[in-house]
Amino acid sequence: MMIKRLISFTGLLLPLLSYAQQEITITETSKDFSGGNKNSYVLTIPEASLKDVNSDWQKMIKKDAKGKIEDNKSEVKASLVTLKAVSDVPLMIYSRTMEAKEGIQLSVWLMEGDSFISTGYSADKSTAVQKYLHDFGVQEYKAVAKKQLEDQQDKQKQLEKIYDGFVKDQKKADQEVADAQKEIEKLKQKNINEEGNIKQAKANKEANISTASSQKDIDAEKKHTKELEGYIKDQEKAENNIKSNNKRIERLQDKIKEETANSAKAKDKQGPASSNVDAQKTQVAAAQDKLNNIK
Repeated sequence: MMIKRLISFTGLLLPLLSYAQQEITITETSKDFSGGNKNSYVLTIPEASLKDVNSDWQKMIKKDAKGKIEDNKSEVKASLVTLKAVSDVPLMIYSRTMEAKEGIQLSVWLMEGDSFISTGYSADKSTAVQKYLHDFGVQEYKAVAKKQLEDQQDKQKQLEKIYDGFVKDQKKADQEVADAQKEIEKLKQKNINEEGNIKQAKANKEANISTASSQKDIDAEKKHTKELEGYIKDQEKAENNIKSNNKRIERLQDKIKEETANSAKAKDKQGPASSNVDAQKTQVAAAQDKLNNIK
């Protein structure tokens, strides 16, 4: 019997709009933090999660920090952070993250000595800071896009599995039909052989009866009677075998009808399933393009 598959393709397919690339932005502005109102750089990472950004940001600055990393839940403070592309001296870095409509906003204040880095303070250092933050934003956004791509690839595999299942269902049903047809032919041949056995048993009975009528010896009569009983049993056995074979043929014919219908159903479902696979391949390509174009 063909395996039933309950499919909700709408649950497996997402609109392409979900994979439109959004812009990573960095703005320079004065913002309040524990040290007052100072120049900051605000990095916006689309589609990221607050938890992931917080964790990855601390891992990133920890690699370059010789001092402590303090996290009081609302603000992270890192001391003695060496960013050679920004400054020759260790920096004090303060940061805060929050969720916004555009994505996760990471606000960063970088203190060099007694001064906070800004474009007015040093255009070159400001540019270096923005590149440092942009690279982090690219890293985080790519992680999001990579996960989206993996999700879409998984969905493609699910849809391909469903399609392959229908193909297997059809092949299985077709094989069941072929096997049943072969068995029917074998049973028909057996019936032909049994018809020959019946014919032979009848001939043996007639010969036995003819011979027995001319026998006067009691022992000979008993022998012929026993032989006759054997011929009768041979005929009955052959007739019963034919009946049994015919019943089996009827069941096989019913099975052929059922499996032929199953094959047709499985074939009909292959078209929509194949279309869903093709549509999902477009989704995967869109997610791949998004990942490739994040820079």
